[in-house]
Amino acid sequence: MARCRFVRPNTITLPLSEGDWILVKERLNAGEQRALVERSWHDTPDTAGTFHVNPTRAGLALITAYLIDWSLTDEAGKPVTIRGCSPAELDRILDNLEPPDYTEIRNAINAHSERVYQAREDEKKRVSTGDSGSSPISTLPADVIGAMSG
Repeated sequence: MARCRFVRPNTITLPLSEGDWILVKERLNAGEQRALVERSWHDTPDTAGTFHVNPTRAGLALITAYLIDWSLTDEAGKPVTIRGCSPAELDRILDNLEPPDYTEIRNAINAHSERVYQAREDEKKRVSTGDSGSSPISTLPADVIGAMSG
């Protein structure tokens, strides 16, 4: 059977400090990846005509590409709703966070993004070498019972 080349819209919950969490996309699709890159770069080229990553926008672009929801509340303890916000609206909300809290969210999403990338790279290597990733099938009943009870 051929591999499905479309991204499933799965999510994953990442823990934050103090019992908070963020809900993020498990993987980005091509359009979301393109939007992340577009939002990360300077709008205009330098004097040599070269475009560069804007370090002040790169982290924000990563967060807005992945972040779906969270458990964060305002000073009155009311949930701060972000589900369904546009990237521009989410930017404004994120800009109001305490800098260490913003950094914690960025670091959690960055680590998640790196894990996803590494898993994809590992999968490509496995497929290119023909390794199925599973152990040989055993006909011994004890192996089956052991695997099911372990």
